[in-house]
Amino acid sequence: MIVAMTGATGFLGSNLLFEIFKQNFTQLDRLKIFALGRAKTADQLGESLEKLMANDGRKYLGLSQEEYEQKLQPIVKQCIIPIPADLTQDNLALSLHEFSNLKQAKIDFFFHVAALTDLRCDRSVEFSCSEINVKGTQRVLDLVSILNLREFIYIGTAFSCGMEVGEIQPDSINPNNLFRNPYESSKLKSELLVRDFFRNKAMKFRVFRPSVLAGRLIERPIGTTKKFDVFYSIPAFIVKNKYEIVNSLNKLYSEIVEMPLRVHLNYNSGLNIVPVDYAVKIIYGASCIHSDPSTFYHIANLQPIPHIEYGKWMLEAIAVKGCIPSPEEPTNKNSLEKLYYRTVGRVLQPYMLSEPMDFKTDNLRSLENKLNIECPPINKDNFMKLMDFAKQQYFGLNLT
Repeated sequence: MIVAMTGATGFLGSNLLFEIFKQNFTQLDRLKIFALGRAKTADQLGESLEKLMANDGRKYLGLSQEEYEQKLQPIVKQCIIPIPADLTQDNLALSLHEFSNLKQAKIDFFFHVAALTDLRCDRSVEFSCSEINVKGTQRVLDLVSILNLREFIYIGTAFSCGMEVGEIQPDSINPNNLFRNPYESSKLKSELLVRDFFRNKAMKFRVFRPSVLAGRLIERPIGTTKKFDVFYSIPAFIVKNKYEIVNSLNKLYSEIVEMPLRVHLNYNSGLNIVPVDYAVKIIYGASCIHSDPSTFYHIANLQPIPHIEYGKWMLEAIAVKGCIPSPEEPTNKNSLEKLYYRTVGRVLQPYMLSEPMDFKTDNLRSLENKLNIECPPINKDNFMKLMDFAKQQYFGLNLT
């Protein structure tokens, strides 16, 4: 099997890379992965990918260090072909040699995973989302137009529906909707480019729309993530400020601290959170194993988690009291609240105030049965597993 993919060093992309290796472990001599990524040289990108495989990839595959060095390390370089590429540059800044290699290959599946995921509303973010997500996707499609390719897979987002509420089908589009931020709008524009490109082509394409991605809950190490954004950013904000109070890593999670913070949220809605390893198993399974008949997919959990519920769990996990939900944004803010609403709250409030969104996943049921998997529910036990890993990593904060 020959695969091409963008974003192999990112959060979703790296887990998809691991899943590809897992599913082809007994026939790695037949596996080729063209990994397009941002780097100055192919050697630099190759080193990053080899390091990724030797660490988190090895753990995902359930290999000891010795097993990895004996069974996988010798052939990783043969399987992965690093190709420096830049979504913001004409022709993706591909060299003639790399361009020729891609053009001559008979590629089975091209996964376009790379994207800028930035939920801020700054003008600079709007520009970057346009350059990377929209124009970058067009540049990828320009490349695809001259490749010998069997199937194209685009990774979008469930939130490309904008501020839609109620039942939302995986193929629904409404360019006239209101959007919470430039990221959502850019991902819809990108998806529309993909749809238009394949409208009159015989080549198969798929669009996967994940909801809020979380750490792994199927493959080990459980909870693993490299991105501590969206819901992770709330405990990260609190932990950072708690550390300034306790001034000790040893006491960071053991000492209960009172931190008065009124968080404005919608009591009737929540977040739809999906583990990243479940997401990549669905993406790979639908495309590469079963040639699933559907074209559009939501990758989402069956039920969203109410903001009030996961809020309680995360406070318990980090040993903090005093943070409470609020039906409205406080006017008489204390210093902690002023900081929250100026930073994390500013980014997350549009999601925490949304009315309930029901991402329909009916077309996943038969696929799940064939793959013998189901989406791990985000109950308290699983959420605490996500928090345990995040706590070990100090939510991505540099506290030393």
